[in-house]
Amino acid sequence: MAKIKINADIYSGNDKIPTTTEVTNMIDQKFNELNNKFDTITESESNTIFENAYNKVFGNQLESIVLPDSVTSLGDSVFRSCKNLQSVTFSSKIKSIPLYGFADTGLTSLTLPSNLNYIQNNAFDSCVSLEYVRIPGSVQFIGKSAFVTCKGLKKVLIEEGVQRIEKGVFVNCENLTTIY
Repeated sequence: MAKIKINADIYSGNDKIPTTTEVTNMIDQKFNELNNKFDTITESESNTIFENAYNKVFGNQLESIVLPDSVTSLGDSVFRSCKNLQSVTFSSKIKSIPLYGFADTGLTSLTLPSNLNYIQNNAFDSCVSLEYVRIPGSVQFIGKSAFVTCKGLKKVLIEEGVQRIEKGVFVNCENLTTIY
């Protein structure tokens, strides 16, 4: 399969930041140029990936994504329901995983960035293929239901330093046997 790289030029324009719809339309155009044949996307030279930017366009086609250090924030539900998304390489500058950001994806293991501060509510809700998660000690807050219904989840490493874990974070994680 081919790879697609979304360059900074689709985000450029000094007079205004593009809306989610404009970004989605630009990505959709690039997507169609490749005739829907890709397995990896590398995001480059943008600061923010907007709410719903990928889930509406790529859906089940996206298998992996690389978020370089130029990416500093993600919009809510940005990868939600990208069911074949198995791999994410996070920017070291991401401070927060947004509300439903990776919910209902095909992620199998998760190593979060070492300087992450927040995992918002339902961030990884219903990631049924997720088996392992490492949460760095830099995390100040893990929101309600962050990993709810991750039925394949077996092991979670929560590093020393995590400050606050809300209720219901691991509800319906029926195969979870080890938290260390």
